[in-house]
Amino acid sequence: MATFDPFRHNNAPTNDSRIQMSTSQAIEIPGVGTLAPADALARAMESHGRGDLETADDISRRILSQFPNQAESLYLRGIIAHQRGKLKSAEKYLRRAIKSAPKNHMGHGGLGIVRLTQNRFKDAAALFEHALSISAEQPHIHNNFGLALAELGEFAEAAQHYEEALRMAPHYADAWLNLGKLRQDEGRLDDAAGCYEQALKAAPNMAEAHNNLGNIHHRTGHADAALDSYTRAVEANPNYLEALFNKAIMQAEVGKIDDAVDSYRTVIEADADHIEAICGLGEVLETLGEASEAEECYRRASKIRPDRLSEAREGRLHYMLGRCFDRLKKYDQAFAEFKAANELQLVALQRSGRSYVRTDHESFIYQIIDAFPIGSEKERTCLGVSDDMPIFVLGMPRSGTTLAEQILASHPLVHGAGELMEIPQASLRLADDGGSWPEGLSRLDRVLASQLGNNYLNALRKLAPGAKRIVDKLPTNFLFVGLIRALLPNATIVHMRRNPLDSCISNYFRNFGEAVPHNHDLTDLGHYYRQYVRLMSHWDAVFPGKIFHLDYELLVREQEPTSRALIAKCGLDWDDRCLEFHMTDRTVQTASYLQVRRPIYDDSMERWRHYEDHLGPLTAALEGP
Repeated sequence: MATFDPFRHNNAPTNDSRIQMSTSQAIEIPGVGTLAPADALARAMESHGRGDLETADDISRRILSQFPNQAESLYLRGIIAHQRGKLKSAEKYLRRAIKSAPKNHMGHGGLGIVRLTQNRFKDAAALFEHALSISAEQPHIHNNFGLALAELGEFAEAAQHYEEALRMAPHYADAWLNLGKLRQDEGRLDDAAGCYEQALKAAPNMAEAHNNLGNIHHRTGHADAALDSYTRAVEANPNYLEALFNKAIMQAEVGKIDDAVDSYRTVIEADADHIEAICGLGEVLETLGEASEAEECYRRASKIRPDRLSEAREGRLHYMLGRCFDRLKKYDQAFAEFKAANELQLVALQRSGRSYVRTDHESFIYQIIDAFPIGSEKERTCLGVSDDMPIFVLGMPRSGTTLAEQILASHPLVHGAGELMEIPQASLRLADDGGSWPEGLSRLDRVLASQLGNNYLNALRKLAPGAKRIVDKLPTNFLFVGLIRALLPNATIVHMRRNPLDSCISNYFRNFGEAVPHNHDLTDLGHYYRQYVRLMSHWDAVFPGKIFHLDYELLVREQEPTSRALIAKCGLDWDDRCLEFHMTDRTVQTASYLQVRRPIYDDSMERWRHYEDHLGPLTAALEGP
């Protein structure tokens, strides 16, 4: 959950905010002396505001011993109990505060926080709404109301309340953080990054904002910035294991394997049951050739059964355990873990209304095919920019695209840019009113094609100003081959092919989250694969001889001749460094980032045979109706 903030006391009380306290009665405060009741309350609030819970609780308790219905003291004891994790006690005091002063927003807002903690989001939202009806100018309650609404899926309304909180308090770091999380979940990464930067202006040591900004840098391919953000998060909070774990992943991706080992070990020292870190350590040790120690990590992780997990972490751990059992050659146990992970993902997809619908995807593929009929090559190409700088490596995910990119990027004239989103974003530029590809293709004339083509080239040049060729290896660009040929007719298109069963189970075994809805059911996965094959066959018919097909298995078995053919296809002279791709010092940000640190290997070929007894639904789906 995002960050809530119930603990602000600088708002003017309403007329019903406190039970009148006699000024003739004094409150005895140890070490201070006697204070008038109002002064004692102010001291309690001030103590709480600077984090001195003991003093705040003691003073509020003393006030209540003389004035049992004093609303603000009841509220204060309630939120202190909440901070200490005593939810029943917190609820008791906050209900008493509401009963004593029903027109005081503080009690309602405080009880709303308890309901948030209990995941009773509808009840929390109702309490925050009521609190704001009493006193609307309460930025912290707007922030908390936004949290409840976001959990209920009412994202637009949540954003409005975060923004209202920021209108009242422009330097409210928690509200900036929460708005950033919302924008990040919506895929509005630039907006999210701006929110995190605003949060850090207000609170430079806000570790979560640094970590989340690192996640955005990571996702957008800015490796150095990501590593810097994770480092700042850890410096701000050395006990922030999520940031330290992310830092370890980033260190591995940029090739700082020894540093990654140290970071993983630090996480494990703090949390001996951190399965993700133990598995991560095993994988980097495997890369370093420490096979026995790596195996010990996998054995250790496979024995851990943590309790009280969130659904999201439970799914991640099933994936991790599946990988452990796979490494240990316990294939039935591995498949059981992968299946459990994917079943959790299916539940989440159904809940969010984002399940894979086979008929919808078939219709989508037919729309693309209809938009590029056979014989339309001249009509649909040569509209854009004739620059030959881009190399597109595409195909099913987990088909060897990262290996092909790493071989290419080992050439001194080539830069590997990773998985770029520019082509999918260009497709959205064509569609009106929130439509999707291939809608709006009729709008693509020479002017727009040149504009979109140049936009793409400019984005590439910013990544590697001196490179002759730049690789974009977003696998799902296979959906946009027609658009690529229209915008960049001289680009090289490399299509990676792999054994269908190996390709599909490799996808099934990887945690791609809800962003890949077809990945979590073997029948869905097989259906998606057949649609991919159908579309690639169509592209071959529309653009004969324009797509270079590269088989993963051939590349593994005959590395040098196949690599030479790939380099030649890209119009480059051969360089022996392309055979030593595992030595290339570059960031690799896909699921294969550790594999390409090793020389070429055949471990993944015919991997499906280990799981043959479980693959009946996939085999049937691949064969078709």
